[in-house]
Amino acid sequence: LRIIHCPARSGATIMSKAIAVHEGVELYSEIHAKGPESVRRVGTDNSFLLFNIKVQAFSWFEHYDDSFQDRVWTADNINNAVEDIEEIIRLTTARGKVPVLRDWSHLDFFGAPFCTPSHRPTLREDFQDRYDIASVSFTRHPLAMWLSFKINAMLGPPYGSLEGYRQYLDGYSRYAACFADIPQVKYEDFMTARDQTVAATAQA
Repeated sequence: LRIIHCPARSGATIMSKAIAVHEGVELYSEIHAKGPESVRRVGTDNSFLLFNIKVQAFSWFEHYDDSFQDRVWTADNINNAVEDIEEIIRLTTARGKVPVLRDWSHLDFFGAPFCTPSHRPTLREDFQDRYDIASVSFTRHPLAMWLSFKINAMLGPPYGSLEGYRQYLDGYSRYAACFADIPQVKYEDFMTARDQTVAATAQA
């Protein structure tokens, strides 16, 4: 199982797109066990459903027929259960594709404004006893990433103050320590040597 760990504002969106364009890949984005619930808690519309892996499978990769939309819109539990993720892994593999999960690490190590962070790698812990995991960690210079936090409409309020900056540094250091044992992919390297960085990410 391939997992990309990445915090918010780390450049992960553009770097993940460079992986997702490969024909043999189906990349599912910002996947976390409690992702949809966390977004619904702070949102005012149905955008939380976009963080559900089965909705992504339906919308992006046509894994389900049109009746799925009615079922998911009325579901009581819209989170990403282990069984749901495993179903998508099976469906993707059956097509001869490689499933790649882009982990929503922000919830685990930073949290605000969605939740209180557990400081544990939820996605990795959920699947490390079920699959052989090949993973990488996307990173960005801590000051550049915090400045991107600060100007973001949702992340700016909880992280823009001095206390918020301290909380940010705590989350950043815990994230870096947690994934110190796997290959690191730096946003700055991607911006200066895109092809080489994407190739190195794929090999990892």
